[in-house]
Amino acid sequence: MRAFESSPAIGAVRQVARSCVQGMFLLCVATPALAQCPSSTFRFPTVGSEQNVDAPTFAGTGEEGSWVRGDHRIGQFSLHHSGFLSPTVIVARDRYDVTGVAPGTPVNVKLRFHIDGWTYTDGCGGTGCCGMLVATARSFPDTAQATLIGHTFSGRQDFSGEVEVPVTLVAGTPRDLEVEMYGRRCPGGGHTTDATGRIIFEGLDQNAVVVSCKGFGPMPVPTQRRSWGEIKVIYR
Repeated sequence: MRAFESSPAIGAVRQVARSCVQGMFLLCVATPALAQCPSSTFRFPTVGSEQNVDAPTFAGTGEEGSWVRGDHRIGQFSLHHSGFLSPTVIVARDRYDVTGVAPGTPVNVKLRFHIDGWTYTDGCGGTGCCGMLVATARSFPDTAQATLIGHTFSGRQDFSGEVEVPVTLVAGTPRDLEVEMYGRRCPGGGHTTDATGRIIFEGLDQNAVVVSCKGFGPMPVPTQRRSWGEIKVIYR
């Protein structure tokens, strides 16, 4: 066994392994850390300060019952506002790039933020009986904003809408983009507001793919697991 351990072949393998480990270590030390992704924020009606979140997904619930959810990987964000005049707010920020084209290639697209939602009240008899959601998309310096309102004196009223801004992504030069959802009741109402927004990039050619610091991009296609019996039949 000792003769085998000290053979030239084993010594060569060990030397390669040491070189690989040293190379990996030097790479980690010499490569500067990637710039951090921009923080997203959310705020509840009874909490004055914004709460920062850096993770690709997030969720939170306010003490008064409002809640927020977000998943940067699919570009989808949701909120439920419990009926206060002060708002529930999500500002989702990410750093986007484009792949599938040569570095330095400019790709012109539209960032579209589509909203579906509803408002609800047990009863409202005056003026301003509504809940509202303000949607904003920002591709600095361009900004687009829309106010979506659900009027109802009793029960539920659905609403939907979208905002879009032009974006130029240069392959290999990531840039920050953000969308915002701001939900509250109208001044004369007593409404809850519930909404979900989805980020969509339009105008890409067939080779270009938008990706982001927080994992936005094409979702992997799940493979169907096969039983051992099925595998035997296939290769019989």
